[in-house]
Amino acid sequence: EVQGAIPEPANPSSVKEYTTLEGIKAFEPASSLVPKDLRDKGVLVLGVDPAGGAPTSFSGSDGATFVGLDADIARALGRVLDIQIAFKGSTFDALIPGLQAKRFDAVIADMGVTVDRLKVIDMVGYARGGHGIATRPGNPLNIGENSMCGRKVAVTLASTQAVIKGPAYSAECVTRGAA
Repeated sequence: EVQGAIPEPANPSSVKEYTTLEGIKAFEPASSLVPKDLRDKGVLVLGVDPAGGAPTSFSGSDGATFVGLDADIARALGRVLDIQIAFKGSTFDALIPGLQAKRFDAVIADMGVTVDRLKVIDMVGYARGGHGIATRPGNPLNIGENSMCGRKVAVTLASTQAVIKGPAYSAECVTRGAA
């Protein structure tokens, strides 16, 4: 992943905390930068993966409303830019091709900033994340980051786990003769 792509956290004393969208207002220096064609359209259509996973991106209890961290950030961004936000669902692996095909104006997703992705799209990092391993309760097979060789592991298509971390781990397993 690209080092330095996500800025260091702001000084907490200078950050205003919001727990709702109320109080978030248009910010003229930012809203004036919205391109004219987008301003004329009146809505910023964001590609999202509503099955991405809580707490980042998922569907609400009604099965249709996009909720989670990404949805909250997007709605706040709409307020700051003074533009309506609409969400267009997609699978994670189709988000970048959908952006390239102009099916949406931008994407908001739990997507790592990588060199390969930066070759085809511009990205803005807005959160720090990681990855984890889920097992059956009690981890009866004793699966861990260093004991997955020879195991089948599910990952999200086109995720950094699928295209970077998984292949690197598999190569390491082959090198150790533990594939």
